[in-house]
Amino acid sequence: LILRPGLPELQVDLAFDVDDSVVGGAGIEWTAQSGFVENVATVVEEYVSERNVRPLRIAVMGPPASGKTSLSQVLAKKYYLPHVTAKGALDTVKEQETELAAAVNE
Repeated sequence: LILRPGLPELQVDLAFDVDDSVVGGAGIEWTAQSGFVENVATVVEEYVSERNVRPLRIAVMGPPASGKTSLSQVLAKKYYLPHVTAKGALDTVKEQETELAAAVNE
């Protein structure tokens, strides 16, 4: 199952029809009454907050021609991370009209 992401059998949008007395009596703050999909941003925010989740950042360093770019591309793809290179970051800065861009372009 893991080798086939996006399997329709594993995709659900749960919505429960529960009256306020059940939820209120349990001391639960009901924040996603309209369903998971419509409230996914709130659910993710609560998940990250409660579990103290930190973003994953990976730096690959090594001498020239040691395979840093190839390894970092594989890691970025496997862990769904943006692939940022020094050259790409500098090119982005150079395109902007800022004081930093002027300094980099000198």
